[in-house]
Amino acid sequence: MRDWLIGLAVIGPLDDLVVVALALRYAARQMPRQVLLDAWPGEPRLLLRLLGR
Repeated sequence: MRDWLIGLAVIGPLDDLVVVALALRYAARQMPRQVLLDAWPGEPRLLLRLLGR
């Protein structure tokens, strides 16, 4: 049972990452990529990785 509970703790952050990546990819198709890069507060290479480029 304990392994099952540990697995649940990992699934939460992973599905959050998937939702963020999908939302960013959708936004990248709707607007110029430079707009996203200008608004991104983190490292540009991380955003590019999430966008699949």
